[in-house]
Amino acid sequence: MRQRHTLFEEFEYSGHWYLPEDPQRKVAGTVRFNNENGIWLRLLQSFRGTLSADVESLVRPWVILGVSDSGTQITLYQAARTGSFTSAAEEQPALFHANYMFLGHHFNPRSVICFSSLSVNFTYFEEWMGHATFKHQAGPHPPIYSAPEEVRVAPQSLEAEIRVHSTLRSEGDLLRSMETVHTGWLTINTGEYRNFAWYRKVLDSLQNFMTLLVGRPVYPRLVTAIVRTGEFDEWEPTREKTATVGVYFHQEFRTPTPPRRSHHQSAITEEVLIPLPNIASNLTSILYAWFEDAERLAPVYEAFFGALYNTKAYPQSQFLSLMQTAESFHRRTRPGKYVQEETYEEYRQEMVACIPNSVERDHRESLKTRLKYGNEYSLRKRLQELFAQYPARDLVRDLTEANPNFVNDIVGTRNYLAHLTDELKNKALFGPALLKANDDLRLILTGLLLRRLGIGGLTAYRAITERIERWEYLDWED
Repeated sequence: MRQRHTLFEEFEYSGHWYLPEDPQRKVAGTVRFNNENGIWLRLLQSFRGTLSADVESLVRPWVILGVSDSGTQITLYQAARTGSFTSAAEEQPALFHANYMFLGHHFNPRSVICFSSLSVNFTYFEEWMGHATFKHQAGPHPPIYSAPEEVRVAPQSLEAEIRVHSTLRSEGDLLRSMETVHTGWLTINTGEYRNFAWYRKVLDSLQNFMTLLVGRPVYPRLVTAIVRTGEFDEWEPTREKTATVGVYFHQEFRTPTPPRRSHHQSAITEEVLIPLPNIASNLTSILYAWFEDAERLAPVYEAFFGALYNTKAYPQSQFLSLMQTAESFHRRTRPGKYVQEETYEEYRQEMVACIPNSVERDHRESLKTRLKYGNEYSLRKRLQELFAQYPARDLVRDLTEANPNFVNDIVGTRNYLAHLTDELKNKALFGPALLKANDDLRLILTGLLLRRLGIGGLTAYRAITERIERWEYLDWED
């Protein structure tokens, strides 16, 4: 499996481009990709001379096909024209932005963009695999290569097989130099062709999964997919040929910190929270739990990982996202009512009846709305319950013993940031104290999410405490 460009490189292809409904009208242009700005196609002329009379297809062509000067087939997917295009002149240049680019194959209608498998190499993935693939030898002898053992799991909640494997690629002039590159892959095999939207959703979910296990934000570095070519093998006429396609897209907040490569085998996983060797035997059940909770915990993941990826956010914004994560996690995993709904409804009606008639209508409706949610646990009680179920209780005890007012402090800070009133300001945390609270919240939430996957007890406790000083979540310089 080989791919020329990573999702962090800047590259361009010049060639000729056309819309699927009019392959005879080809327009010269150049497509450029970089991680900051995404995918842009600049044409020397517009597509106005196409046979299609549909203006929408000219302004928002779902697919644009191209052939580079070197013969590479390119598909731009979910494209839209930008800038002014009021002139009817065909000679008018045109600029398009696309959400996705596929290198190596032509797709036509959106319904046929399907893959049989998708492979991704994340940043830090080789470190997470926890295997020293090269061993140096003294003298002129080349290093010895040892491939990591392949891992295959099939979580039923995903209805697909996931492989953790690797490839070895060598290049050079074979006279003066040769470079050998080992790349780890996570491959999703479905056993059937599924549409790109399904793979994209799974890819995003696996990115969050790897971020949790690695202990810092990870990002897709290489993405390839297997597609049908529409051609059949001459020796086996019933066997349709396939092709490997490179997948490219823009990534938000994608400024990854390069892995700090170690020269010592014993330290190969020192930067990883939960390396693969620690959980390989339980990976099927762990991935099953992850995808089983995907819908239920979607708001939890959105808040938690969103805060981690957006490293440029203010500490106050980070704090609110983490508190939202904690509250949402409790809502979706624990009971959160003081009394039975039927009992509270009786209480609520009695309290509503006690509102004086002199209260204005708007005020009355406001009070009734507050009473409607009066049976919900308070934030303080939710946090106390989360602390009680935390797998590394020694760590929580250390946090609370060092600051017995920790829960009160973070609740007071949340209330102040939500309302910004002077009377709440004295109960809020600022500066280094706020940064420390963010750090502690990340530790607690990470432990809770690991336990949810079945990675609890001693494994999670050791992982967090032994790497706490190198914890990437806490590194505000990156």
